Amino acid sequence: MPSFGGYEILVVMLAALVILGPTKLPELARTLGLWFGRIRRTYQNFKLEFEREVGMDEIRQQLHNEKIMAEMKSLESETNSILNETDSAIQAANSAVSDETSDVFRPSKSNSVG
Repeated sequence: MPSFGGYEILVVMLAALVILGPTKLPELARTLGLWFGRIRRTYQNFKLEFEREVGMDEIRQQLHNEKIMAEMKSLESETNSILNETDSAIQAANSAVSDETSDVFRPSKSNSVG
């Protein structure tokens, strides 16, 4: 971006004064000021809108990630619940089988020779 020092601005103002004359110079300055103000406001509005959109995208992404994490935690708890139920069922089945096998191999008192 070009930078203008005090001398450059003074030369431009003197050239404008000589070319346009003292009657049209204030009108030109006011018009240029209005245009530069409009351009600056338009740029600022565009910049703010762009930053707002970028910020919104980040927030949307963060909310999406939080939603996925909540779903993963829910699935993890459901999986743990199913695993616990399955483990309990297996232990109950093992206990029942163990009781039945101990009854089969236990000597009965009525079959003893006496």
